[in-house]
Amino acid sequence: MIKITRPNKVAFPPPTATSYMPSLTISCASKPPPVARGLPITVEYTATTTVADVKGHIAAKFPNFYVARQKLSLKIDKANLDDEKRIVDLVGEKGGELQVKDLGRQISWRTVFLIEYAGPLIIHPLIYHFPQLWYGRNVSHSQLQKDLDGRLFHYQFAELSNLCTHLTLRSLRPPNSRVRAIPYGYGFSLISCPNYFFETLGWTVVTVMTGSIAAAVFLAVSTTQMALWAIKKHKNYKKEFGKEYPRGRYAMIPFIL
Repeated sequence: MIKITRPNKVAFPPPTATSYMPSLTISCASKPPPVARGLPITVEYTATTTVADVKGHIAAKFPNFYVARQKLSLKIDKANLDDEKRIVDLVGEKGGELQVKDLGRQISWRTVFLIEYAGPLIIHPLIYHFPQLWYGRNVSHSQLQKDLDGRLFHYQFAELSNLCTHLTLRSLRPPNSRVRAIPYGYGFSLISCPNYFFETLGWTVVTVMTGSIAAAVFLAVSTTQMALWAIKKHKNYKKEFGKEYPRGRYAMIPFIL
């Protein structure tokens, strides 16, 4: 006698609801740039996705279209979007569209700083102390040249001091963040913007060294502009940090401005 058994029923788990993630379209106002021929693209986002995250996704999709080269804006407003803005706050929870613009090739601020400040500190000593490399013979320096070389020391002091203040400001902000803090240290005991003060000091030395009218005009214009920036930043520091901000600091020039 053959006994027939029925197979046990297999119980499958009930289907689970899939979580919905809204999608964001990244397009261009005109034709796609050469570094991102594949635009437009679609990016899914969550409640915590930021503009910086979207830029990173674009850079991962198009490696030559790196973050510093991108400008993201709303389709109805061409203003540049802050990296810390959440996408859900910009387009809502049901999806939307942002437009990206290619800003062209960019160089880092570090490179700009090295070219602008380290260049004169290196080029002049090379020409002054090793003239045979450039003129093919030794050159006897006049007393005027020796006086100018002495004044160059003051220029080097100003630019190296400027470098120190920039490094202090950079150390206040963690990578990929816009967190602000009160700066302390070299140059900050009396003024809020010592970088502008040392920049002005450096160009003052250049103007005295060269006696150039063009240098004097540049000094006047640049100092005026930096003073306006310093006053604005000084007010923002006092407004943001209130009583925590050190009293007695000036904006740019100790005991004057």
